[in-house]
Amino acid sequence: MGRIEDAIEIMAIRLNSNPNQTLNTVVNIIKKLKCHINRQQVLSCDERYDLVDQLSYYVYVQPICLPLKQKIGFTRAVRYSETSGCTYSNVSRLSYIPIGSEIPVSKGRINESGESLFYASLLSNNNSVLTALAECRSSEGETFNILFSETCPNTYGYLTLQPLGLNDYFRRGVPDPFYTDTKDRELYKKFLSAICPEGKIAMQLCDAFMVDVLTSPGSDTLYDVSSAIGKKYLSAPFDGLIYPSTKYAGHPNVALKPSSVDQKLQHISTQSVLVDEKYDYGIYQLSQRAKGKVDSVGAIVWDAVKS
Repeated sequence: MGRIEDAIEIMAIRLNSNPNQTLNTVVNIIKKLKCHINRQQVLSCDERYDLVDQLSYYVYVQPICLPLKQKIGFTRAVRYSETSGCTYSNVSRLSYIPIGSEIPVSKGRINESGESLFYASLLSNNNSVLTALAECRSSEGETFNILFSETCPNTYGYLTLQPLGLNDYFRRGVPDPFYTDTKDRELYKKFLSAICPEGKIAMQLCDAFMVDVLTSPGSDTLYDVSSAIGKKYLSAPFDGLIYPSTKYAGHPNVALKPSSVDQKLQHISTQSVLVDEKYDYGIYQLSQRAKGKVDSVGAIVWDAVKS
């Protein structure tokens, strides 16, 4: 029996052991976390992490391995905050915030306060730009610098990501979520066939809750819970997480560890864009102010800037 089949069997045994109690446990954990998000009950940091840790016990996660040689693209947006101009000069300002930077790292969707991650939208195209802007909660009149990166094609190996909410996509019939293939869906079906009805509901509730937390509008209490989820899964020896976008189902987001960005990604090009109009549903009207290329030492060579 292979490693994946072993993991499925172990999780099936876990969910099938006293299934009614398992389902009640999951329902109660989710209720407590939602009460914190809705400000009905305050949970301490340790309490939140402990509940998320318990919830993860009933979640089946199969890592996604993206071959580096395929030059898989990533799009990241950074708000331009200077009083003049519209472009940053070095890629370090557009990548993750380095340790010791004067820029504070606040708590985000996945990260704890002070913990730097590389947030980006998977792939590099127009929709991925819109996804990145939506995740930044951009407003009319703001300028953003967009960074386009890709996996290093000359580096052997994979970018290995923990998918959050993947099984909920399968449950809802979303075709090939997170750029998975047929075998991933077949494994999900095999997993479902091995667990009892109560265990199936418990597992589905866990995934549905994670998707809800990761795609709901951000707030400090919601980030309390989502960052606890991030802390739990980022502790595993993988490159980062892949999770649903708040606006674009077809363009999932990633949160990558800085060491993985340094070793497995290369930064290619940049854009400076002005948000002319912001509509609902992640729809924007943009003006491109400049385009640039990232050189070998991380400096950005911009073309003529449009006023």
